[in-house]
Amino acid sequence: MPDGVGLLADLTLADDRRAHPALLVRTPYGRAEAMAQVDAVELARAGWAVVVQSVRGRGGSGGVFNPFLQEGDDGDATIRWCCQQPWSDGRVAMSGASYAGITQWKCALAKPKGLKAISPQITASDVGEDWFYEGGAFRHAFIQSWGVSFAFTDETNREAQTLARRIAADLAGLYRSAPARSPLAEIFPPYLRWREPTDKALWDECRGLHRREPPDIPAFHLAGWYDIFCEGGLRDYASMREGAPSDYARARQRLLIGPWTHTALFSQQAGEWDHGLQANGYVLDVMGEMHGWLRRVLDDEEVEGGARVFVLGSDEWLELKTWPPPRADLRRLYLDAERGANGLQGDGRLRWSPAEKAGSDSFRYDPANPVPTRGGRNLDPTLPGPGPLDQQQLEQRADLLVYTSDVMEEELCVMGIVRAEIIFETSGRSADVVVKLVDVHPDGRALQVLCSALRTEFTAHDPQLVRVNVGNIAITFRRGHRVRVEIASSNFPHLDLNPSTGQASTRALDFEAADQKVYRGARSPSFIELPVVDPQRI
Repeated sequence: MPDGVGLLADLTLADDRRAHPALLVRTPYGRAEAMAQVDAVELARAGWAVVVQSVRGRGGSGGVFNPFLQEGDDGDATIRWCCQQPWSDGRVAMSGASYAGITQWKCALAKPKGLKAISPQITASDVGEDWFYEGGAFRHAFIQSWGVSFAFTDETNREAQTLARRIAADLAGLYRSAPARSPLAEIFPPYLRWREPTDKALWDECRGLHRREPPDIPAFHLAGWYDIFCEGGLRDYASMREGAPSDYARARQRLLIGPWTHTALFSQQAGEWDHGLQANGYVLDVMGEMHGWLRRVLDDEEVEGGARVFVLGSDEWLELKTWPPPRADLRRLYLDAERGANGLQGDGRLRWSPAEKAGSDSFRYDPANPVPTRGGRNLDPTLPGPGPLDQQQLEQRADLLVYTSDVMEEELCVMGIVRAEIIFETSGRSADVVVKLVDVHPDGRALQVLCSALRTEFTAHDPQLVRVNVGNIAITFRRGHRVRVEIASSNFPHLDLNPSTGQASTRALDFEAADQKVYRGARSPSFIELPVVDPQRI
C-alpha cells in the first residue's frame, strides 16, 4: 500500500504465460473460504487471474483493521497493483459477498482506472442506514455478534481474543446488555463509533449511493429476499440504474433476487419454506452466470440489464425491465375493528375499505419482556434463524396486535415496496412502530414475509401518523391464503430496545414501559399499502 503496509493476497492463474483479466475479491474473513466460494481454480481455467486479498488488519495482512473507512484507498491501490503485474491485461472486475461486497462499492467510488465491472452480492453501500440501523433502531444482535467475531479472530490481540471467546459462549447474555453497556467496546474499538447515531463524520464517510454520485461502472447486483441487506442492495441497484453518469453504465445494471438468506445463500430452503429446485442457486449456477456476465462486460459484448426476480408463493422466476415494476396498482388493506375468527390479540381484521366507525387497539410495551425476534431478515447465530418462520405462537402475546384479511378468493400478486401508515400514540416520548406482513396458509401457519420498524419521537398521548417502509417483496398470496399484519413496539434482539424516554437508544441506560395505542377507521384510517400487479402484463 502507499503507506508501506503489506496486504496478503493469493493468486490463482493458468500456467500459460498469457495476460488475463483479474477477478479481485477483498475480504476480512479468510482467503481460503473466499477462494472456495468463487471457485478460484475453475475461474482460472475460464481465463481469469483470480486475486483473493485479506483486507488491512485481517488474515495476516498488515496494519490496523478500520472497517469500511480503509477500503477505498486500499482497493484503489490494489487495482493499480493488479494492472501492473506481468500476468495482467490491465482489466479488473470485482466479486464478493457481504463485507466483500462493500469493498467493491468503496473501490468503485474511488474510481481506479483499471476497474471495469463489479458484482456486489448480499450487501449494501450505506453502512449507517442498511448495516447498523433500521428505521433509526440499532441492529443490536447483528452488530454485537459480528463485532465479537472480529475480536475472536484478531490474531494480533490475544487479550481481546480471550475475552471474545468468553463473551461468545453467552451471546444471549450479551444481547441483554444495552448497547451503551456492551463489553464489545473494550475489545473492538470501532464499535464505540458504530453505536453513535450522531457521529456525523463517520456516517458521512459511509453514506450510500443514493446520497452521493454513483460510480460510472457496470454492476451485477445479487440479493436475497430474506437477507438483512436486501433493502439496501435494491436501493443500490436503483441508484445505479437511475443515477450512473453514463448511458453505458445505466444500461449495464443487472439485478438477480432469489429467495435466499444471508447465511444460506443459494439454498432452496429458507426458514420453514422449501421453494424447490427452481430456487437452488447451485443448480442454477448463479455464480457462473454472474462471472460470465462480468467477462462479457470486460470483452465489450452485449449483456443483459433489467432484473430477474423469484416470486414467493408461485415459486417461479420472472424477468423484468427493472425493479420495482413501474405499473403496480397500489391497494390498501385497512385495519378494522371486527375481531378475527382466531380471537387473537387486537381487533383483528383487514379490509379493502376503511371502516366508517373510528376505533383503537392498545397494548403495553415492556422492555423487560419484549416481543422476541422470530425469522425475517436477521443475521444472528442465537436466533431460530432468518427467513419465513411460523408466527402463531408470538401472535398470542398481549403486546402484539394482529389484523387478518378474509380468505383470498383469487391470487394476489404483490411486487414492489410495501408501505404502512399507522396512526400511533404512546405514553412515552419515543416508540418503535414495528410492522410485519404475514402469509397465512390454509393450515393456519403464519409465515413471516416482511418486517421493519420506524423509531419515532412523540409528544406523550398525542396521536401521530407514522409511515413505515415495510420493504420490497415479490409474493403471490395464493387462493385460500390470507394476508395478515402484526403491529408491535419491539423486535428483540434483532433491534435494540427503545427506552421510551426520547434518548438516543444506543446511549440510553434506563428504560421505561409505555402504553401504546393504534387508531383505525373514520378520520384515522391506519393501513398497509400493497403494490399489486398482474404478472402476465408487466
